[in-house]
Amino acid sequence: MKLISFIFLFIISANIYGQIAPSTISALTEEDWEKDEWCNKISEVDSLENYYLKLVTTKGKEYSFADFTSVQVFDKYTNRFVQEIELECDFCNWHGAGTIGGGDFNFDGYEDFSLFAGYAAGPNTVSLYLLYDPEIKKFFVSEIMGTSLEFNDDNKTIFERNQCCAGMYVDETTYKVVDNKMVIIKKQCLELDPETMEYFDKGCGDNEDAE
Repeated sequence: MKLISFIFLFIISANIYGQIAPSTISALTEEDWEKDEWCNKISEVDSLENYYLKLVTTKGKEYSFADFTSVQVFDKYTNRFVQEIELECDFCNWHGAGTIGGGDFNFDGYEDFSLFAGYAAGPNTVSLYLLYDPEIKKFFVSEIMGTSLEFNDDNKTIFERNQCCAGMYVDETTYKVVDNKMVIIKKQCLELDPETMEYFDKGCGDNEDAE
């Protein structure tokens, strides 16, 4: 009877709290690197103020880089497993150590984290931004996204600089964050004058509108 009660409570706990253990504890090894392929391996470990993060990746022989699979979150002080976030991202590639970074990306006073996803054209970079929900004490993949984003804690804005064509064209956009979403407050579209080598404002057409 006690065993049945224990199993029942175990099932109830699983239903309430979701996944109760990480999907893998297998770390990426030198042998995996030599095979040039792996599946669901913990490839990088980093920490925030209150949490440990473990990035899980998968790599096939036909690809140059590994893909993000998930990120596991552990309480830093109790080592308790908190959650595992599945990552479905077509452009997310693991380039090695240094992928995980901390910051307050929605300016709510709580530490979030980012995952460097790779390089776009020229100097452009892209990342995933995972925000912390203080009500449920868990992280989620946010709708904050863009190219080479810079976060200004002083005025609580996000600046995006998107270059193309060897720097001939540059779009600069400033956002505020509303309900964890980016809202444009200013946008400027620039073009390089090859004679003066200075940028001039060419206008953004229909994309100029901002709040």
